[in-house]
Amino acid sequence: MSLLPNSNLKKICPNCGFENSNSAFWCKKCNTKLTQGFSNDEIKIKKEDIEKQKIEELKNYNRYLSKIEIQKTSQNFNFSFLKLSLIIIAIIVICLICFYFISNFEGFVGSPKDNIPYLSSNKNNNQIKPSSYSVDSDIIGEFNKDYWFEGSKIKTDYYWTFTIETVKEDYTLDGIILDIKTYDIDDYEKDKTYIISPVDLFIGVEDVKDNPENYPFTTSSFTNREIIIQYSIQNTNKDYFDTHVGNNHIIPHNQQVFNKLKNLKTFDKIIIKGDLVNIYGKFSRSNVDWLTDTKIGNSNCEIILINQITVQ
Repeated sequence: MSLLPNSNLKKICPNCGFENSNSAFWCKKCNTKLTQGFSNDEIKIKKEDIEKQKIEELKNYNRYLSKIEIQKTSQNFNFSFLKLSLIIIAIIVICLICFYFISNFEGFVGSPKDNIPYLSSNKNNNQIKPSSYSVDSDIIGEFNKDYWFEGSKIKTDYYWTFTIETVKEDYTLDGIILDIKTYDIDDYEKDKTYIISPVDLFIGVEDVKDNPENYPFTTSSFTNREIIIQYSIQNTNKDYFDTHVGNNHIIPHNQQVFNKLKNLKTFDKIIIKGDLVNIYGKFSRSNVDWLTDTKIGNSNCEIILINQITVQ
């Protein structure tokens, strides 16, 4: 019996796949310890197994790299999005701060107000900055066509009928127009009273009328029967101003008043004579209740059925 190693067997390095002689104990290529020998067929199978193992390890490694890359991309995207969001928020905050200071102290830069002649004092450059300078006569409809009076009723060409309830007769308002709002009769679906009361007048009385430059303000909004103003820092008489101004809803009672209304301008000093009224509108099953205040200067509005307007 021969004690020589079987020359047909070879030892495959499990690390690098190199074929070593059956008598070798260490791989000649990578110096890895060798185990048992294999026949040629077994070597072929072993090499295929090693190759498959290497391919699988390579696939796993590539999957790992892809996962790492996706995580990095996601982290970079989240960081970029966060940075962009912070920049946008900072810009919005800065814009709001600038808007606040500009609107309170310098007016609205670039707004339509730039074309409106401001009422100002040469002494301290106080300014009143209204939203409008005159009545827009092209959008208020026509008297005795779009609406007309029949006793205590106001009939309209829009199927609405309004009933007048007199609250205070012989009401007189002597003041200065500080701002004007005109309502488009074509927008009557928003507010049915646009048909019969196409204009609001923001009016100041007593010292506000005589010395309006001492009460500088900017109109920030005048719409939907409501006016919102912002005081200038020079206005140190806010409490007096608040109690001596009012938003007045105007209902012309005759053609002469209607014609004069179309020509009114901001800073006109006027005397209004008429009645304070409540208005109750009805069309089919729809109703409108519009109620007046009775005293200027308490933050509520007066509805005036005007019989006469005098521009001083």
